[in-house]
Amino acid sequence: MKFFVAILTSSDTALCKITYNTIINQETHNLLYDIFIIVNSKNTEYYSNILDTFRDVSVPVQIIQTESNGYPGKGHNSVLNTFRNTNGYDYCILIDSGDFFYPTAFSNLSMYLAYKPDMLFVSYHDNLSTNISAQNIPHICIDNKCYLNYNIDIVTAKLWYESKGKNPFHHNINLLNTPARPVLFSRRVLEYDILYDENMKLYDDFIVFIKCFELCVLKSINMYLLIDSDIYLYNTISTNSATYVYSSLTNHRDDENNHFINSIKKKYLAIREWDLKQIPKLSLGQYNDPGELIRKFKFVINIVKQLSILEIYNNGGNNIELIMKYAIEKQIINLLHDLGSIRQNPCILNSEAV
Repeated sequence: MKFFVAILTSSDTALCKITYNTIINQETHNLLYDIFIIVNSKNTEYYSNILDTFRDVSVPVQIIQTESNGYPGKGHNSVLNTFRNTNGYDYCILIDSGDFFYPTAFSNLSMYLAYKPDMLFVSYHDNLSTNISAQNIPHICIDNKCYLNYNIDIVTAKLWYESKGKNPFHHNINLLNTPARPVLFSRRVLEYDILYDENMKLYDDFIVFIKCFELCVLKSINMYLLIDSDIYLYNTISTNSATYVYSSLTNHRDDENNHFINSIKKKYLAIREWDLKQIPKLSLGQYNDPGELIRKFKFVINIVKQLSILEIYNNGGNNIELIMKYAIEKQIINLLHDLGSIRQNPCILNSEAV
């Protein structure tokens, strides 16, 4: 079994390199993979910069330039189509440049493979942000301008899911958040239409989620929602990350909302009702051990240090000292005293749990 690991990028070679490093620095796992960098841009200078940056890296990459219309859907489709047209790979693992894999992401994904998934969606994603996501979501201040919003237990995941679970057929696009985002595709699922919408600036993941929801309910495609948050770290503090660019566009015009409605309208009778409990959920257990949680935070601090050097230090500001003085044990002590057991083997959660 071999994996097509794709980094989708359109700007900022330095951010792309940090994302690449989180892939090659994965802890022990049994995944056999090749790395592809999909340059979603017609900018020949940026393409040349990517070629130069990754010419002599320790783990070789294949670099492919695709045409872009400036929207994320077209870029994500270029990843799926490249995977479709490249033989020898059973699964595609997708990450946007500027986002990051936790060090145990691949070892965790390898355990999820026991369920022979066609689609894995990250339902709760840790994120770096200048804001606190919500008071009922655990968060920790990394420096004076950056928060890590993260999940540590099933209760938190349930709260997050309820906040994301609005029926898209009954709400304006400006009131919706994507319930989950894809991190893995099988080759089998490419037999169906799971392509992204290429005309939307935001929520292209929402269209894919609805399509896969339909396939899960009606076609027995093995779609799972990952409750754990120790897979993917979203980055909304770096202005050149895809997550930042598109999450910052919160207000949509009427014509874009109408386009969204038309994109999902024909799905209504097929799915019949918007009930996320129809989709099976998987869990390995969270970073419930204090030592593991501290390791997770230290990884995030190291990422923020790199981002600070790229974006803050070079612009005349310097918050590196604030990061170095950060006493992690003091800020997490109240979060640890009630936490339970260490991670366990994958399990399917019953529909009432989340």
